Amino acid sequence: MSSPHAYVQRQSISSAVQYALLIALIVQIPLASVADKTHKLFIVGFIFLHILALSALRLAHSIGIRNLLLCITYASFIVLSGALWQGDYLAHWFLPVGIVIAVFLFRLQSPLLLLCVVVLFNALFLHAEYQWIQWRADVDESYLKSKGYLNALLMSSCCTFIGVFIRWHLSQFWRAIQSESASRKSALNRVLPECFQAPLPSTQQPKPQHYSPVSVLFFDMRGYTEFAANRDSLAQIQMLDAVYRRFDEICAMYGIERIKTNGDQYIAAAGVPLTYTIEHNNDYSPAVAICLAARQMEVEFRAIANRFGFDSLSRIGIASGKVIAGIIGLFKPCYDLWGLPMLLASRLESNCVAGHINICETTYLSINQQLHCELVGRMELQGLGTRVVYSLTLDR
Repeated sequence: MSSPHAYVQRQSISSAVQYALLIALIVQIPLASVADKTHKLFIVGFIFLHILALSALRLAHSIGIRNLLLCITYASFIVLSGALWQGDYLAHWFLPVGIVIAVFLFRLQSPLLLLCVVVLFNALFLHAEYQWIQWRADVDESYLKSKGYLNALLMSSCCTFIGVFIRWHLSQFWRAIQSESASRKSALNRVLPECFQAPLPSTQQPKPQHYSPVSVLFFDMRGYTEFAANRDSLAQIQMLDAVYRRFDEICAMYGIERIKTNGDQYIAAAGVPLTYTIEHNNDYSPAVAICLAARQMEVEFRAIANRFGFDSLSRIGIASGKVIAGIIGLFKPCYDLWGLPMLLASRLESNCVAGHINICETTYLSINQQLHCELVGRMELQGLGTRVVYSLTLDR
């Protein structure tokens, strides 16, 4: 795929050549009056045919032959000019120059079309030059035809070589742009879902979007403050990196998006746009997917924490409902969620017994036919009043 920069460049060159040809053709109409009267109407009609061809370039663009038609029209115009002026001004010498123009018109994926255009321009030029050399030799006996042939071959070869040289350099330039664009796209895909990326180059803020049903998970490590106080920063980072890498893998298995991390807190959601491609989609509902992931996270966390000498248990809160996803702020765009499930999952996690998974009533109603849960009871949650809380049974 060619880069947007290369596409805009080709379109600008195409338009410039189109308008230049239109102006040249219109100028040829009054000049046709100096031609032989028996051919004047034919020439004027031929010029109008060229104008119609150029006017049809927008239609040709829709079927992918705009630049090919432009090159054919250019070659035909040069041949027409040569016939109009009967070779007096060597108009056909502009044909090999068209090779250089054609290099800028065609994409990197169209080498065959470009090759056809180069062959067409060279063939027309060499044929026209051959006819002119024959006429010149008939008029002037001292004229050396071999010299004319050599000049024609040199002109054709030089323009072809220049075209190949320019195309090679442009291909290197365009490929570098494509590689950089792909790298930036890949990096951006790891941060933001595609639906929030388009407005970012402009000052327009991406529009927040509603999603439902969504299940949100808040994960927290018991005793992390004490662990961090007695270990150097590198040990903390290594432990967190090992845990969160494994959590990311688990989330990818179930089609869950990691929203963010905050120290020892890991926040994820199911049912929202993803920043990665799932190789194997699953048929789980968001609530079931995030509960299965939560059970696996709890087991994996204990194993990894023990490996780093961190004797800890997790606290997990899960809530389901409707959320708003979007990006706010001026710098460092961050994909985040807002809504009652975010607040409820946070409160359920902070009020959770270590080693357990608290879920809200909405989540329970979504999973109770597939996963076993136990009623914890009614719990007072800060800012949210009294809520019915269930505990997801863990597979030990």
